[in-house]
Amino acid sequence: MSGRDNELHPKTSWQDLVGCPNRNWRYLAEGNAHAIFERTDTDGDQVISIPVILRIAKYLKNDNINDTRQDFVSNVLEPNIGKQYLNEPLGHVRLTRGFIADLQQHCVAANKVPALRLSQWTKKPDKDQWSLDAFVHINVARQHRGIVLEITPKCGFLCSSPLVQPEHRIKFRRHRYGLFQELMSNGLLRKGWMSGNCDAPFIPSSYSPLKFFSGEISNVESSMLSLFERPQNNLRIWCNGQIIYGHDKMNLTVKDFEAIQQAILSNVEKAMVFQSLASLVGAILTREPLIQNILKLQKADLIDVDGMVRVYDRLVEICGTQEAAEACINYPFCPEFHIAVGDVCSFIPFSRPDCMHLDELMHEVQKFADALPGQKETNDPFLDEKYEYCLKIVQKLPKESCVWILQGWLISLAMCDLSIMIGVSPGSLDEGDRMQNLESCGSISLEAGVCNYSLKLVDYDPKPSTKLRNRGKQER
Repeated sequence: MSGRDNELHPKTSWQDLVGCPNRNWRYLAEGNAHAIFERTDTDGDQVISIPVILRIAKYLKNDNINDTRQDFVSNVLEPNIGKQYLNEPLGHVRLTRGFIADLQQHCVAANKVPALRLSQWTKKPDKDQWSLDAFVHINVARQHRGIVLEITPKCGFLCSSPLVQPEHRIKFRRHRYGLFQELMSNGLLRKGWMSGNCDAPFIPSSYSPLKFFSGEISNVESSMLSLFERPQNNLRIWCNGQIIYGHDKMNLTVKDFEAIQQAILSNVEKAMVFQSLASLVGAILTREPLIQNILKLQKADLIDVDGMVRVYDRLVEICGTQEAAEACINYPFCPEFHIAVGDVCSFIPFSRPDCMHLDELMHEVQKFADALPGQKETNDPFLDEKYEYCLKIVQKLPKESCVWILQGWLISLAMCDLSIMIGVSPGSLDEGDRMQNLESCGSISLEAGVCNYSLKLVDYDPKPSTKLRNRGKQER
């Protein structure tokens, strides 16, 4: 480990951090890939001067996963998202299998694990697949002295790929989040965050990622109001490290309401507090470049998951095995990358291979995207013709071209799964308006004074190349 990895704080070593009793770690949250634990120091000698979380992958990582992550952050995220928005880990730790087993047992016994995720904690081989390599991060929810909104915005654009299967062409008209809401409403899909009571009625959300990423302040406000109405797993509000509002906690106490009032410098009545909060979030997100930067990398998915499956199959055909194909995926440095206005094929942040078949496919992708708004029917012969033609081009792609396309798809997948932490607190009048930078938070002038804010991304790890497997079956 590096010197930085060996030190969390002058008073606390990494060894002390992971060697402490598991009662000092509290279950905080989890997704499909990671479980998050918060350090709670109540035992005498161990004093953490900064709040931290431990992030453990619920799958065995490759030996080079840390190198892959560093390449992804350095070569993709920092130049295209902005270093000031990344909540990079304080360091990397190597856990013991006994520590993880005790942690799993403690959290399950405390009844903290959602029912739909319990098998990953209790059943073999799932519970033994957790990685020993973990990261320690600053706990953004506890670091900020005001309130913190945690938003998972999802995919902010409509599909426009000619390689979408004919039976999936509803994706040209409906955003993915809305389609998932319909599937959950019809009982065809259940998520890990949902209640264990399968008979409880599911109420769909009207939230639109397209509005959230639109760049228009009124649309961002509208999307935030939809999240406040139906938070599901896409919105939480934190205060002093505690969730005060979310999908399973939707009634603000007087104390929580006053905390929000104080943070956003508002004296509105309780019924209007979310409107004021939505307006502030809209103002912050439309003045900073973060949201548009995320959207640009989301659009690195040029051919949709249906097209990705075809390209992946082509790469496996070339390489001989899935393992050999997946080993080709990396994230190289590309200083000359730039996005061309109006070019849907320019969003992958790597140099495009010199290949006439790839050029032909990208030309067809661009033409299709330009023509798609004029298509009224999903069974139009034009759509069928382009679908079949592009399938033939995919079968001619060489290895380097397949890798380039799949790199973009995995980047987009990571950008569609991340969360944004927005910390808000009162500022001082002499601060004025200021954009967020590496040295300081941002500040914005309101009628009642100045509000400080901090934007940080979390859960933006690169997706493992094994995510390319079996996606066709999952999509169906």
